[in-house]
Amino acid sequence: MKLEHFCLRGFAQHETIDLQFQDGSPNLIIGPNEAGKSNLMRAITGTLFGIPSPELLTPWNGDAHMIGILTFIADQDRIEVERRFLDQQVVVRVNGDQVYEGRGLVERRTQEDRRYQSMLHDWIGFTEHDVFLRTVFVGQDRVQDQSLGEFTAQIKRLISGTVEANYETAISDLEAELDTLIKLPGKRSDRRQEQLQAQLEDLNQRLYQAESIQEQVVSLTEQERDLQQQLSDANQTRERYSSLVQKHGELQKAIAEENQKRFAWNELEEQITRMTGARDRRAELEQERSKRQIPGDPEPGEISDLARDIERLQMRIEMRSEEAERNRGIRERRKFLESELERLRIPGDVDPSEVRQIGYEAEQSERDVTELQRQLDRAIQREQRTRQPARSNEMIRNALIGAASGMLFVSIGLAVLVNPGFAAGVLVAIALGIAALVMGRRSRAPEVDEISTPEIAQLREDLDQANRVLANYQHKREQLLAESGVETLEDLFYRAREFQENELRLNAMPEVDDQPEADLETARKELQEQEKRRDQLLQETGEADVEALEKRAARLREIDQLLQQVESVDGGQLSERQERLTRIQQDVALARQERQHLLEEHPELRQVSAEQIAEYRSAVETAEHTRESAERRLYEVELERQHLRRDTEDAGELRIRIAEVRDQLEQVRLNADAHALAIDALHSSVREFQENALDPVADRAGSYLAGMTDRRYERVHLERDTMTPTVSGTGQSTISLDQLSRGARDQLYLSIRAALVDALSGDRNLPLLLDDPCVNFDDERLAGAARLIADLARDRQVLLFTKDETWTRWFSPVLRLER
Repeated sequence: MKLEHFCLRGFAQHETIDLQFQDGSPNLIIGPNEAGKSNLMRAITGTLFGIPSPELLTPWNGDAHMIGILTFIADQDRIEVERRFLDQQVVVRVNGDQVYEGRGLVERRTQEDRRYQSMLHDWIGFTEHDVFLRTVFVGQDRVQDQSLGEFTAQIKRLISGTVEANYETAISDLEAELDTLIKLPGKRSDRRQEQLQAQLEDLNQRLYQAESIQEQVVSLTEQERDLQQQLSDANQTRERYSSLVQKHGELQKAIAEENQKRFAWNELEEQITRMTGARDRRAELEQERSKRQIPGDPEPGEISDLARDIERLQMRIEMRSEEAERNRGIRERRKFLESELERLRIPGDVDPSEVRQIGYEAEQSERDVTELQRQLDRAIQREQRTRQPARSNEMIRNALIGAASGMLFVSIGLAVLVNPGFAAGVLVAIALGIAALVMGRRSRAPEVDEISTPEIAQLREDLDQANRVLANYQHKREQLLAESGVETLEDLFYRAREFQENELRLNAMPEVDDQPEADLETARKELQEQEKRRDQLLQETGEADVEALEKRAARLREIDQLLQQVESVDGGQLSERQERLTRIQQDVALARQERQHLLEEHPELRQVSAEQIAEYRSAVETAEHTRESAERRLYEVELERQHLRRDTEDAGELRIRIAEVRDQLEQVRLNADAHALAIDALHSSVREFQENALDPVADRAGSYLAGMTDRRYERVHLERDTMTPTVSGTGQSTISLDQLSRGARDQLYLSIRAALVDALSGDRNLPLLLDDPCVNFDDERLAGAARLIADLARDRQVLLFTKDETWTRWFSPVLRLER
């Protein structure tokens, strides 16, 4: 049985539920308390068995639909059970076809209900809702369901199909009566069956001996008759075929001599034909060779090498010509670059980066001078304010000095970087500076000239140093511009960079090699020699091209090889073979005459083939051996028959007595078999109940418990009458339930429940429904339970309803319920 889908509408707190079941891993349905997990499980089982009081589970919100539809696979059929819980109406569809509609209640006994119960039994194996809930269904906090003992009889009946009874009296009576018929284990004296078996064996042995003697006598008589016939047939065969075989041997000898002579005749004819053909072939080849003769007799390979050498030299000349042309281009390019370097060369070979550095340092020095002058002016102004009131002319002078410095800095920068025309601003800055100096002399008080403090002295010293540095860089710049003949440092920079790039190009160019020109001249001379040799050969042979000349040389070598292969024929040898052929032809004619003479005297030989003669010869030899063997065996048969004619028992009387004893023995066996069958049936009932019901369930439960407890407990024992469990482990005595902790008892009962589901399922493979059964488990026990549930889910579907998010460590939820 495999669940596929469950649809629920309007049931307790569930308005709509669509649950798709999966195989191979547990179906985890998770939700908090009061989210409706137990009601959902109750609805799944209630769809099959019904709910006693459905009005207690009416919808909390919305209309009271209360419809459940469960789809599952059973016996290769797709079953769909639709139940309306309020009126208990059930519709059953099998593979899409409706097969039942009515009140599907398992407690009632109407014909309609019995039909539904029959289908339910076919699907899951039983119809008891209580037994289903106590085994396949495990409710929340009810793993240790003590009412399980109340259903022990039903569970045992479902598992084994037997009913407990006391068989001891019946078994004892049947064994006592069986003891009079057959010898039971442990008994010494034989019983009726053993006595009759011994008597029957003796009679059968005597009958076998009598029948064996009779069969031997009959066999000997038949052998004597057969031997007489064989002897007569052998004499006739030997007389009929002996003469014919002898004459045929003479005929075969004559035919063999004739064939031998004919073979020599044919061989000589072939030799003469071959020698004549070889002589003619050599003449043809020698004639053709004389026509195709080439002066100097060159090899075909020499001619092909000549053509390849010419082609190779042509390619070499073409390649060297290209290299020579490339060398001329390189020389011209180097010459051009050298002239450009001379044109762009700067005295001192200044690097472009050095030009950039000089311009940058000059600008930086100008900025330093301006800044130091500004600081000096501010320091003097501060000192003057402390000694006398500030004068307006002094302020104007300072402003003019600042303006002159700024104008000087800006003009120089623009002249260097943008346009030399901005250098006119330097003149304006000089004019402003002169005006400031004039105003300063007119307005300076006598005591101001004498102002000198450490700060002002240091600033004046720094300013003098900065002016010297600026003058140095300005001198370098002017010197470079004057020596190079350019107007600005920017032009000088681009000129230095272009010089550097051309120098790099010149250094990167390859060196010119004069070897290609020399190789080119040598190749041209060799080409002339090879072409002269080729033209001479073509002129002497009259061929159109080298390819034809090469074919001609190849044909000459082919003719030479053929001449070596053709046999050289001597005229004397050919005449001698022709004379031998004449003598052999005469011998063949004589052998033919002898053969014809034998066939005329014995015309019957014309109709006999060689295979028949071989058969006749073999028949003569066989007949001779058969005759000798038959005479010897006839004598032996007569002696044996006289020996067997002594007095023996009558086989017919023995058969009558054997039939009587066999009837008596068969009756005893039937009685004994009936008693033994009854005893075995009673013993089997007891044994099958124990082996097929309790022991397999206990063994399976022990295997599950060992997996959950890391083999702390390995075996489970179930009491025969009440199925009360006890456990034991390796090296431990039996442990009762009272000695186990609550968690260990939960593990034990969960293992028993899983084993019961295996036993009850049979080939139906019922699902296991778990409603949060492990609430009392710690983390270690919970992990063991997860392993058990995962193992069970590989063989059957497991529905696990829980509020504990811990289960999501191992399983993915198929449905989440919200409160």
